[in-house]
Amino acid sequence: MFFPRYVFADSPDFVPGRPGNTESPISVPEGHWQVETEVASYTHDETDGATTNMWNAMATSLRYGIAHGADLEVSVQP
Repeated sequence: MFFPRYVFADSPDFVPGRPGNTESPISVPEGHWQVETEVASYTHDETDGATTNMWNAMATSLRYGIAHGADLEVSVQP
């Protein structure tokens, strides 16, 4: 079954990312909001005999495009 989808020719590109893991060089278009949320993550690292385990949950970045090529970003990692 097909569902119609309306896409405007001048709609801005969406560039997804993950808070703290991917920092995109592409800004959010002016006047638009973007919310990026990572539900949960686990990292295990062994370097020079030292072991590090890290858990994150609900890391969220909120971005707003303020001008062409510029945006503001607030990140929260509870």
